[in-house]
Amino acid sequence: MSKSPLRILTVGYLIGKLALADYAHKFSPKTYTEPQLFACLVLKEFLHRDYRGIEELLRDTPELAAVIELKKIPDFTTLQKASQRLLLSANSSRLLDMTVRLGRYVGKLKSPLPKAALDESRINTSHSERFNLSIRMGMRRFTRLTNGFSKSHIHHEAALALFFMHYNFCQRHGTLKTTPAVAAKLTDRQWTIAEMIERTANYLKPEPQPPTWGEFLGTIPDSE
Repeated sequence: MSKSPLRILTVGYLIGKLALADYAHKFSPKTYTEPQLFACLVLKEFLHRDYRGIEELLRDTPELAAVIELKKIPDFTTLQKASQRLLLSANSSRLLDMTVRLGRYVGKLKSPLPKAALDESRINTSHSERFNLSIRMGMRRFTRLTNGFSKSHIHHEAALALFFMHYNFCQRHGTLKTTPAVAAKLTDRQWTIAEMIERTANYLKPEPQPPTWGEFLGTIPDSE
């Protein structure tokens, strides 16, 4: 993988020219092309900069702007709006497909990638963020700025396992009108707390205890 910003910008520009139209619509002011903006966004992600940082970098480095034929440096608001526009499903699919094809052509991707059909209308971060909130609200050990955190790794794993088990098998969700396990056809009914404890009791392993100080001293050979 290249670590040169110049090469990364060039490759991003090439992918954009192959996958995108020059302008988003016919009434575009035609100040920047879509491939040029995409190349700037690729450089932003590569260098872990914010939008203002990329704007300043392009102003301070004319050779980078010249590589993608920029006559005017886009401001940070233009890059931000371009990012939202280029992440639309149609654009992102074309860009991803062209990246894979180019990677195969230059020999960076030697094995064919398996294809999968995804329902893009259901891909968002709201579900993961809401579940993250449920975890923090449902387990004391995830509360910030308290002393209720897990004191050992095995206890942390056990607490998470019990929470996920209760969340999926015992707790009835209002949006589903049942438990997630029933909705996913993993079981045919809502479990009780007693059933959950009975099913998990056989899987609880005692935490290995460290040797006591006396046992540790007993392992030290006596000095002559």
